[in-house]
Amino acid sequence: MITSGEECSNIIVRLGGFHTQMSFWAVLWIMSGSGLKEVLELIYAPNAVTHMLYGKAVSRAVRGFMLVDTALHTLMTNEIFGHNVLEEHENEINHSPSIEHPLLTEACELYEHLHEEKISLQDALESQTLQAVQELLQKKRNKLKQSRTSKLWLLFLDMVAILKRFLIAERTGDWLLHLSTLKEMLPYLAASGHNLYTKSAYFYLSQMQNLESDHPDIHAHFMNGKHVVRRSD
Repeated sequence: MITSGEECSNIIVRLGGFHTQMSFWAVLWIMSGSGLKEVLELIYAPNAVTHMLYGKAVSRAVRGFMLVDTALHTLMTNEIFGHNVLEEHENEINHSPSIEHPLLTEACELYEHLHEEKISLQDALESQTLQAVQELLQKKRNKLKQSRTSKLWLLFLDMVAILKRFLIAERTGDWLLHLSTLKEMLPYLAASGHNLYTKSAYFYLSQMQNLESDHPDIHAHFMNGKHVVRRSD
């Protein structure tokens, strides 16, 4: 990467989001033997799953890993609240009322109010209901960390959470979120032996930290979401 010279002094090299996702997902070799491959093969063909676990077939990988993420969170929710999703589905089919935990009922009402735009997103995020749910989930996670197998799957959930934030940053043009999520990816890239991409990402973040002082005009554009290209632009 050229960093000096008059010809390149005004050129800002941005790390591509697509290839960042590919390198990040390739870290999932640590899940070998965990059962993730077998779970994904319930939905996708074996050859497709192999590509997904090696950082290829990105679109399928995103959908597949998010499905697994949802399933794992559903299992955790079932144990915390004594809430059986299968029974609820049967009750919906039979038009029978389902008994839910009061906190879940409040969360559903909160979601409906947000969907109907009766409250703002910020109010929903700061609500005591969501904070209570988050505390219960965190307690459950802390308990599960005592098991090495559970700890591995919790690591997978953390990776999916990072990916979600990264995709939000790319799709909404959130520059600060883009930088923060990329920073969160660094330990995973380094631990998996992706030395070249770790080095590039670290160097990229170092440059972007000084972007406001070195290139204030470009920084202003990036802060306005111009670091990504959308069809509507």
